[in-house]
Amino acid sequence: SCRSIPEFHITNALDQVEHLLKRHGGHAQAAGFTLENTNLSEFREEMMQIAYFELEGQDLAPVIPIDAELDIAEIDWALHDFLKKLEPTGYGNPLPVLMSRDVHVYGQRVVGQDNTHLQLWVGDGQVKRPCIAFRQGEWAGNLPDRVDLVYTVSVNEWNGRRDLQLIVQDIRPSGAKEPEG
Repeated sequence: SCRSIPEFHITNALDQVEHLLKRHGGHAQAAGFTLENTNLSEFREEMMQIAYFELEGQDLAPVIPIDAELDIAEIDWALHDFLKKLEPTGYGNPLPVLMSRDVHVYGQRVVGQDNTHLQLWVGDGQVKRPCIAFRQGEWAGNLPDRVDLVYTVSVNEWNGRRDLQLIVQDIRPSGAKEPEG
C-alpha cells in the first residue's frame, strides 16, 4: 500500500513498472501493489528514477490551503455553530482552515506524555483562546510575543466544561515573509 503527494501520480508511476508487479491499482494519491521479493531492489531503483524525473525542479514545500483569515475575536460559538453545518467533514470535504495574524501569545507550555505537543493561549487583548499544536512542542519557550496562526476550530470538553479550542496546523512569528506561490 502506498500514499503519494499531489505532485506525483502514484498509479501512473506503478503503471511504468508493471513488468515488475503481480498486480496494482489505485488512484493519483493512493495505491496498492503486489510484487515478488526478488523484484524489490529493481522496483525501488526504477521508482526512484521515475520520482526523480517527475519531481525534478519542483518546489515540494508543504502548503496549507487557508479558507479564511479572521481576527481572533471572531472565533466564537456562533462561528463554531456555523462551521458545524458544514459537516460531515473528511476526505473531499475537509475542516475549514482559518488564519489569524499578529495575535498575542499569553502563555505556552509543552504537554503530552512525551512533551511533544504545545499548548498555548493567544488573544487580542479582549479575547483569549486556548490552542493545542500537536507535534510542535519544539516551539515552547521559543515563541515571540506575537504570532500568525493557521488552525481549525474545535471544542475541548474536560471535567464537564466545554471551551472553544484552536487546533494549530502551523505557527510563525508575526511579520514573517510570506511563502512564494
